[in-house]
Amino acid sequence: MTKLELNMLANNKYGRRAVLPGLRIEVQSQVVGPAAIIGVAIMSNDLLYQLLAPNRHHNLIHQLSLTHASETKPVIEGFVDADNNFLTRTQAYVRAGQTGQLKRLAGPEFYQGPELFSEDIW
Repeated sequence: MTKLELNMLANNKYGRRAVLPGLRIEVQSQVVGPAAIIGVAIMSNDLLYQLLAPNRHHNLIHQLSLTHASETKPVIEGFVDADNNFLTRTQAYVRAGQTGQLKRLAGPEFYQGPELFSEDIW
């Protein structure tokens, strides 16, 4: 399979449709709905910094402190989805519920607010 064919096949994972040349088969994705959350992210000065799961925000903050310390103020912490969209913590909480990723522990000792934390999904 060529690189182009692999890319077309990979795109199908996220709900797109393609005919792969030479194989004469049509690939139809079964994924329907919003894209899953795949990593932590920080938006700073219109730049998006991200690390894939199972990293946490502190891992990303540490990396940024080593490489971009003076460029990362102010920051908005959030998440990135499989379509590379930035989601705030509040938007990500809703998305995690929609995609079945939310694994938040119940009880008064655990945070129950409307914001997502990486501990809630991985």
